[in-house]
Amino acid sequence: MKKIMLSKLTVPFLLAITIFFIPPAAYGQSTIHGKVWKSIDEPAINASVLLLRTNDSSLVKAIICNKDGNYVFKQAQPGSYIVSISMVGYLSAYSSIIPVREANLSFSVDAITMVAEASTLNQVTVVAIKPLLEQKIGRLVINVAASITSAGNTALEVLERAPGVTVDHQNNTLSMNGKNGVVLMINGKISHIPVSALMQLLESMPAGTIERIELITTPPASLDAQGNAGYINIVLKENNTFGTNGSVSATAGYGRGWVTTANMNINHRKGRLNLYGDISYSRSKKPLFVNDNNIFSNSGTITEMTTEVQRVHINPNISARAGIDVEWTKRTVMGLLISGYDNRYTQSEHNTTTILKNRSPDTLIKHNNVEKSHWYNYAANINLQHSFINNGKLLFNLDYIHYHNNQPVSYHSAYFNKNNAYLYDLFFRTSKRTPIRFWVGSVDYSKKLTEHMSMETGIKQTLSSFDNDLGFQTLQQMEWRKDDALSAVYRLKEDYTAAYASFNITLSKTTEAKAG
Repeated sequence: MKKIMLSKLTVPFLLAITIFFIPPAAYGQSTIHGKVWKSIDEPAINASVLLLRTNDSSLVKAIICNKDGNYVFKQAQPGSYIVSISMVGYLSAYSSIIPVREANLSFSVDAITMVAEASTLNQVTVVAIKPLLEQKIGRLVINVAASITSAGNTALEVLERAPGVTVDHQNNTLSMNGKNGVVLMINGKISHIPVSALMQLLESMPAGTIERIELITTPPASLDAQGNAGYINIVLKENNTFGTNGSVSATAGYGRGWVTTANMNINHRKGRLNLYGDISYSRSKKPLFVNDNNIFSNSGTITEMTTEVQRVHINPNISARAGIDVEWTKRTVMGLLISGYDNRYTQSEHNTTTILKNRSPDTLIKHNNVEKSHWYNYAANINLQHSFINNGKLLFNLDYIHYHNNQPVSYHSAYFNKNNAYLYDLFFRTSKRTPIRFWVGSVDYSKKLTEHMSMETGIKQTLSSFDNDLGFQTLQQMEWRKDDALSAVYRLKEDYTAAYASFNITLSKTTEAKAG
């Protein structure tokens, strides 16, 4: 590695100015806050508060009132909004229009008092509708299936609107309450994939296949200690109807590129046998255009670099599940589940960089690169559940999970002089192959000890292996040559055992405590 040293005389004359041209809405963000009352002197605790756009009533963000009935929407971009309040037993309420014309300001919404629903004695109709948000002990539940605003969206778009969740597309990170290191679970099982692949998976998962999303900010003792920032548990839809039935759905949209999703599920339940399966497909195409301008001065020479970026990424994904449950006895159920997905992400980028020195053309660089990231997964699960007469329940799970990633990237840079005459080319490419394998076995036991106390305990064994084959090649004299200094093969094996015990105590109708 070469080190470039700047003398003390050079440093004071070095000045750099960077200008990014980005959409006006991103220059600054404001805060919207208000308060909700159930009555004159009683705050609306845990009421659902939705921030909607006035032009199409689309959902921007959803949160829950705190114990004082207060709510705050942060990072609101300039636009026109309305606040919607909903709570079980009360009529939905709406604020007046909130025009956010400037950034970095605080907008206060007039206090809203909820009105109790009136009952009609002529006819009584009982309709069970789950609220969009439910606050439970240690977690917040988003009932995706109960929200019409989730139709046609992806799991990642639903999470972007969830309270406390921040999605950083630029750095491919997912955080909850300001903490990185969130662990994703699907149907209560940890998804052992890197964060970059996790973002691709969520972006290609149709919201139509999801029943609910649980944001677990205080993980119970039964979950692994690795989730220091919390867990996100995605619960997929299940069909418990007897007989043979199923459903088919599809959505399509366009916004600088087509976004299409389709999913189908089928279920056959008869006697002690239940067969089920589902398959979903999604494809999105999203372009991104960026203009970047840098100006810096050194020893009297003013250098200006202007870069135009044209980037397009296409992400098709297909996922499927098939399973069988057999009720051996009235208290014992055995099941087998096979699942998998295939995600092929492609990004093509064309950059043009113009370099001026003292406002005169100096160099022109044209850079093209194509990145592919092919993730596929297949997994198998065998489970056994037995319910005891004394209110105890025993659950056994054995899982095999396999992931594989193939990620080739090719780069080409062409250099031209100030007269736009060709100078030279640079070609290089990288490769990465990453197979990941897991064996996970667990036994869990739960029992209701008293009317107000229950217990859970269990043990788990995990075996994992990880390979990472990295390669770097350059094109020299029409022949690809491997660079051993930038190429390597890594192997990692792990096995660990975990055990837990936890107790859940109901102190009153509104208070629960959990220790583990």
